[in-house]
Amino acid sequence: MTYNFNIARRLFWRELAFIALCIGIGWLCGVAVSTALVYFLFEPGDGYVSMGAFFGLLGLFVAVVACRNQNANTRYHLAVSMGQSRRGYLATEIIVKFLQCLLGLVLVGALTLLELGAVNLLFPGLADVSALLGEIGAGELAVVACGTALVFVAIDLVITALMVRFGMKGFFIVFIPIWLNSFLASPSIHAAEENTGSILAALGHFLIWAADVLSAAPPWAVVGVPALLLSVISILYLLRAPVKL
Repeated sequence: MTYNFNIARRLFWRELAFIALCIGIGWLCGVAVSTALVYFLFEPGDGYVSMGAFFGLLGLFVAVVACRNQNANTRYHLAVSMGQSRRGYLATEIIVKFLQCLLGLVLVGALTLLELGAVNLLFPGLADVSALLGEIGAGELAVVACGTALVFVAIDLVITALMVRFGMKGFFIVFIPIWLNSFLASPSIHAAEENTGSILAALGHFLIWAADVLSAAPPWAVVGVPALLLSVISILYLLRAPVKL
């Protein structure tokens, strides 16, 4: 594992800087959206919706997927072809990605506090209706942060496995369903509520049913169980995947 740890140590801070850049850009976009809502759409007393944290997390997701323009497929093949064992590569990648994501989440939290502080200063008395921090304690916050970082690690492992297996097409296996969902979810649910009998309505009924089923389960199970299952499948594949140069 020495070889891969040496590489990881040299790249750690560069990749962390890229993660911070993506989070910062996302956070600024979120602040811009929230400010526009207050000025142009909200009425007095409606409050303030903090979008900085959401867009910051989206920036972290982009950073994990993009991996400083050195995609997961390239990283895996380079490491293994240059003498690193698959087990060693995966152990290092999981540890490094977890630490990077955890630090990224700390940055998202700090920027969120900065955003809320600026809101209190610029808009006195304007309540944060999103209530992001709520009543959560320090211990629970640490557990949530670690759990979220592990989910991002799972995303990295799944994308790595898909790209090792299918090349760049593996990325689109993840991206296209997310992209389609952003366009189809709202119209399909509306069609289901109107009972139009269309394909969109059928999709909407399925989404409503799935939401009802998932709402009955603990949040950690809804996210954690699929993430763990997909991570195990990805690791098992990567431990025997062929190297292609």
